[in-house]
Formats: sequence, structure tokens, C-alpha cells
Amino acid sequence: MKIESIDGRVETESSRVSARIRWEDSAREPLDLYFEARGEAARDVRPDGNSLLLACAIPAMRHGERRIAIEGTVCPYLRDGILAAASLLEAWYGPRTVPQIEPSAGFGPPRPAPVRRAAAFLSGGMDSLDVFVRNGSSFPAGHPARFAEAIHVSGLPYTGPPGSPSRESFVARARRAATALARVLDVPLSFVRTNLGEIDRDFLFFRHEYFGSAYAAVAHLFSRRFTSVSFASAQHLGVRLDPLGSHPLLDPLYSSGALEFRHEGADRGRLAKGKALAPRPDLVAHLQVCLTTPFGDARPNCGRCEKCLHTQIELRLAGVSGPFPEGALSVPSLRAMRADPHTAFFWTPLPDRLRQSGDGDLADAIEEKIREMDRIRDWSRDRGWKGLLRRLDRRYLGSALLDLRRALRPARERPA
Repeated sequence: MKIESIDGRVETESSRVSARIRWEDSAREPLDLYFEARGEAARDVRPDGNSLLLACAIPAMRHGERRIAIEGTVCPYLRDGILAAASLLEAWYGPRTVPQIEPSAGFGPPRPAPVRRAAAFLSGGMDSLDVFVRNGSSFPAGHPARFAEAIHVSGLPYTGPPGSPSRESFVARARRAATALARVLDVPLSFVRTNLGEIDRDFLFFRHEYFGSAYAAVAHLFSRRFTSVSFASAQHLGVRLDPLGSHPLLDPLYSSGALEFRHEGADRGRLAKGKALAPRPDLVAHLQVCLTTPFGDARPNCGRCEKCLHTQIELRLAGVSGPFPEGALSVPSLRAMRADPHTAFFWTPLPDRLRQSGDGDLADAIEEKIREMDRIRDWSRDRGWKGLLRRLDRRYLGSALLDLRRALRPARERPA
């Protein structure tokens, strides 16, 4: 793989970083990668070799690239972190090619921002909101560990081609939520739009291996401004910690000598997060967690997809409601939910708590769904004949069969 033609353009309140990604050992089309930033932090965005390396390293491993030749300098600390991440992914998912990293100007430590400053990604969901609330209650204004700014990203994961109803619906809803939450939190918000999701459109690959690295790539674009950027954990260290593309063991490996990439919130589960947010209905009212796209109206959440359902239960157990359609949470909606074994950790703590609150019917439906998740767990780890077919599709057909299956799937079932 070659990362070349790296360019940057800075204007008053916006910036653009671009590069051409050319595959050498995989029969894949070149990608003209871009990141477009708007907002107060955008003026400090510059082309960054560490960012572009992180954008490409995990997809390069997946597709058998023997090297990554990149213009400029790469931090040796990050190089070692990527090699460690490759070992971890190999332990989780099996052997893979680890490319040789070849920066044209060699390896050298980047210079950090002159003043310590922290930021975090604000997606519009409960995990990222919890990280902001916890940070704000832990560090006073002016402390270098307090989040001085927020970053919102559009284009990760791949949700359809630019301009498509699927993509634009999801982008618009998430941006509205992040904008409203940042206003209530009183934190400056910068937006990044990217086509990085197109480097590999396979949503399962993004979820299982890539999304921590992809967001770290965005974070490193701001290394002239921030010394740490935090990404909210979707997992809980005490409950069925599964391999995922963003993980407490994985994300810190994507730090450099200039910027620390932090994985935050894994010390507490979603029930604890719901309880912490319960006193802030002014924030809860703007949550956007929904995976359904496109939407036919301006509602932030459909109320019936997997993420909507468990979030409603978590908030209900905390004694607060969110921006969901009335009556969306029910036993039939739980039974109709598409089972995903990789999100079982969201559901396992819920039945006992629901029974304690008198919601035995909901608890029974969830336990049925957890058993279904367990039955397809091996399939989701690419075992059996279906797993073999998926591996062949990814390796030799560029996920063409997966794309066809997505296209034929009803819109309400499509992951965002």
C-alpha cells in the first residue's frame, strides 16, 4: 500500500486533509481519502503521517498488503503500538499479514501541542455523553484533563454512498443530537466529515477490528491542538468483555508521542451510565442512539432497533425516559429484534434488574434473545460453513456478497 499525494488546506473555520491510497497486493481500487473539519479546532488541523497510517494500517493487514509506504514521518511509539495491536487482533481472529511500515522521512517523535488540552468524541449517544458528564464532574474548568472541546465525526462507519438517503439521514440526525448536547454541555464542537468508511465497507470488519483505529486517525489530525482525545467505551470490564474494534486493550495502542488516545468509561456499565444521566433530563432529551437508516421523518430514534430497545430499558430502570416513540418498548418488539451476539454484553445485566422492578415479561423476552445470540455466536466468529463463505467473500470478492445481502435487507434491519 502507498499513502501518497498528501495535502492540506486551511481556511478561517475549516480545513481539509487528503491523500491517495493505492493498494499494491490487493486488487482494490485506489481511494482518494479526505477529512474535512469545521469549527474552532479546524484551524489547527494539518496533514499528519500518524493519522493517515492509522487510517490504513488495519485494512492493510486484512487485505494482505506487505508494506505501507507513507510520505513523511511516523512516530516510533505509534509504530510499536500498531504492531502490538496486530498481535492482539491475531490472537482474537487468527493469522493476518502485518505490513512493513515504511515512512519516507523515517521514524521520529512528533512534537506535542505546547499546552496540555483534552478533547473527546461526542457522537450523540449515551456512552459518549456519560464520558462528558463524568469528566465535567471530576475536573474543574481550566484543568488540563477537563474536556475543552468536542469532536463529532460523520462518515464512520460506511452507511451508503454520499448523498444517499441512508447516509444523509444518519448524518443529519447524529449532527443535530451532537449540536444540541454540546450546547447544553457548554463545550465548543468541531465537525469532521470523512470518506474513511469507504476504505472497507464491511460493517462487521469495522465493528470487530477497525473502528478504534479509524477514530484514532481522526484524533491525530488534531495533535497540534490536543494532547489527549477520549473515545467512549461501549463495553464494561465486568460483563462479558468481547473482542471489538474499540477495546480497553486496543485503543491506547493508537497513541503517539504527541497525542494520547484514551478509551474511557469501561469501568462502568450502561445501567450505571443511565443512573448518572437520570438527573440531567436536559441532556437525555437529545440522545440519538438509533441504528435504523434512513428515517422517514425527523425523529432522532426509531425506538425498535436493538440499540434503541436496550437504551430505553436502561433509562427506564434509572427512572427517566428519552426521545423515543411512546409504546416502542414491548415484548413483541424485543422478540422481533435482530439478535447480534456481539452486543450480548448490553443485555446480560438487564433481566435480573427488570424482574426486581416487576417487568418479568420483558426479562423473559430478553433471556430468550440472549439464548438466540449464544446460538449464533460461532457463526459470527466465522466458524462453520457460513463463516467459511464469509471469509471467502471478504478475501476474494471484496465483500460483494455482503453488499448484496445488505441491499436486499429491509431498511429497518440495516446497521448504521
